[in-house]
Amino acid sequence: AGVAGSPNEAPGRATLMAYSFKDKAATPYAGIVSQFKAGAEFSPDGKWLAYSSVAPKQTQAIPYIEPYPATGAKYQISTEREGGSNPMWSRDGREVFYTPGPGIILMSVSVTTTPSFSFGPGKPVARPFTNSPPIAGRMFDTAPKHERFLGLLPAGAADPSAMRREEIRVVL
Repeated sequence: AGVAGSPNEAPGRATLMAYSFKDKAATPYAGIVSQFKAGAEFSPDGKWLAYSSVAPKQTQAIPYIEPYPATGAKYQISTEREGGSNPMWSRDGREVFYTPGPGIILMSVSVTTTPSFSFGPGKPVARPFTNSPPIAGRMFDTAPKHERFLGLLPAGAADPSAMRREEIRVVL
């Protein structure tokens, strides 16, 4: 199965959908509806789902984690004041990164999924690359050992060493 945001009938709203490759059908997942796409991502073991949601009458996205398949349990990993979007699991499943409200930081939350779910307070991580709003989707990724990030810088923007980059190099 896969999970993705899908437009709902109402403009400005999206329903999180689960797609079954076996049945070749999409069905709403856990009743999650958001004003913007949820940016849902499975944990490395496929047993948890991280996503952000903007509920009706909310002004910002809030990141959540819940079991997959849904059990009704739902964990908000940021404060209401801070919000957050574009959650992403580390490759080892021990951290979730997300973008809090507007700004130039990234938050890291330590998570434990066995024997039960728990998480620690968010810690800021320096982030020189582009901050994207919830509607734009995640514009960064982490290396396998999450010691490095890959992200976009606006054209003509300076990187952390103040050197201008005029090219993109892709190494395979």
